[in-house]
Amino acid sequence: MSERKLRKLNTKEVSPVERELLTFLESRIVGQPAATAALGRAYRTGLNPIANPRRPRAVLIFAGPSRTGKSYSVECAAEFCHGSPDAMIELEGGELQKEHEVMKLTGAPPSYIGYKPPADNQESGEEPKFDPSAKLAKTNLEASRRGSKCPIVWIRINEIEKAHPALYDLLLGGTDNGKINLGNNQSVDLSNCVIIMTSNLGMKEFQRKELGFVRREKTTADVKSMVHAAMTEEFRPEFNNRIDEVVIFNPLGADEVRRVVDFEIARIQERILKQTARGHLFVLDVDDKAKDFILEQSDKSNGGVSDMKRTLKVHLEDVLGNELLKRSIHLGDKVIVTYEKGDETLSFYIDEEGAIIPGADKLNVADNQDSHDGLVFQRQVDLAAQRSARLPKSLFGLTLGGDSLEELAKTGSYLVKSAREIFALQLVESGCRWEKPLVFKAVVRGTDEQIKLFKSKHPEVVVVRQDGETKATN
Repeated sequence: MSERKLRKLNTKEVSPVERELLTFLESRIVGQPAATAALGRAYRTGLNPIANPRRPRAVLIFAGPSRTGKSYSVECAAEFCHGSPDAMIELEGGELQKEHEVMKLTGAPPSYIGYKPPADNQESGEEPKFDPSAKLAKTNLEASRRGSKCPIVWIRINEIEKAHPALYDLLLGGTDNGKINLGNNQSVDLSNCVIIMTSNLGMKEFQRKELGFVRREKTTADVKSMVHAAMTEEFRPEFNNRIDEVVIFNPLGADEVRRVVDFEIARIQERILKQTARGHLFVLDVDDKAKDFILEQSDKSNGGVSDMKRTLKVHLEDVLGNELLKRSIHLGDKVIVTYEKGDETLSFYIDEEGAIIPGADKLNVADNQDSHDGLVFQRQVDLAAQRSARLPKSLFGLTLGGDSLEELAKTGSYLVKSAREIFALQLVESGCRWEKPLVFKAVVRGTDEQIKLFKSKHPEVVVVRQDGETKATN
């Protein structure tokens, strides 16, 4: 009898799907490897086809000092799964301190004010709509995913220790058999949910001892012992037994808060590229002196990461917003931010050589020289728009003929949109001539380079300088 060949499975290796989540979280969550790993395990269980259908996918408690990223970590997981950090059911323990407030989660029972008869718009194939009568209604769980194909529903309960004990009773049933009953007797399935409760239990004593940005090696063991002792005192044994994992968040050290500063500045740059009008895109360059100033201002009030974000808002975001309103920052500018000794604020400078806007690199289109939708062409357009901010501009007339007034107006509208939004040309006027021959005309302001690129995409348009000289663009 031949000996059987066995192949040992590497059970410690994570799947490519989970690794993708972990990479995403590691790029956003600073100094909390235990939280990142716990969210990865919850995600893995949420996608597990043989997971127990009679309980939530995971029930976690995120505990530790304030402003260490407990709530933010859940937002990152929701953003990865559903495309938005708000794609979750969010409950506040501070808003559930009375027993009747807990009723908001399940809705009022019959004969009570606010009672809503059973109704389920999921059967009709309609898009899930928010049900204000019960926060944990089935339609709300579905709507929280915002159309995402990922089946996991994230439920975050902030500061669970502030809630009324009635909430614990509700969660006991939900975490035991994976279902809760609403006031109208509808049953809600929680089997696809990951329930994460944040808590500051045990932190009052800790904060008396340590303030500001503390050193982790001296405090991690203390935090763990304080949290576990406080949970034993605060929660009933049966509730503690329903919790799959307690994740302790480490106090952030100075080096880690510095990384948070770098990340928050990167997020500001991302918002500049996503939210600023195309004609005002610019690049931000914050040097180490400015970052040191931000950290110093944050540490004065011992407010940790929360105060650091407020400092960024006051000294960076608000100032940049004011300059945009003043129109002192132009397309393609490079704004250098530094700190000069003796000042009480940051200093801002414009680099006269400008910068390359990286937005075109993110376009999901074919990169080929001939395609007018490709990255090569888009980069040429962006560079021409940036250079135009520092060059004199001329007026150009755009003319296009047609047989149908309706079709000509539609085509003209498209050309105007293309000239403004794609090629960053400034529109002066536009309109159609109603009498034959039918003609659409527009006047734009721009540089020769911009007009040449526009003509290459719209060769059917006749381009004429306003001084009467026909513009050769080929």
